Amino acid sequence: WYRDGGLKAIGARVDDTLDGFWQWWRDGGGPLQEGAFVRNEQHGPWKRWHASGELLDVGEYHHGKKVGVWRSYHPDGTLKDEKDFGPAPDAPSDRDGA
Repeated sequence: WYRDGGLKAIGARVDDTLDGFWQWWRDGGGPLQEGAFVRNEQHGPWKRWHASGELLDVGEYHHGKKVGVWRSYHPDGTLKDEKDFGPAPDAPSDRDGA
């Protein structure tokens, strides 16, 4: 919680570790970031926002490491950059016939 009583974050804990979907807000109420954890590691889709409320970046984590294509955006909402971090370690590749 923020000092003014505003919600700072909400999410699940299991055995004192972050586990499940989490959301964070900025002081004042705007979104900051959201995504899921598996035993304290970021895992699955993630989003972060600029202070203006526009999307900052979006992508996916696999056990704490960025995977796939991540897109980042300028504060005006236009695409800034795309970066491919490659497939998740256990994802089938084209060489596997997938």
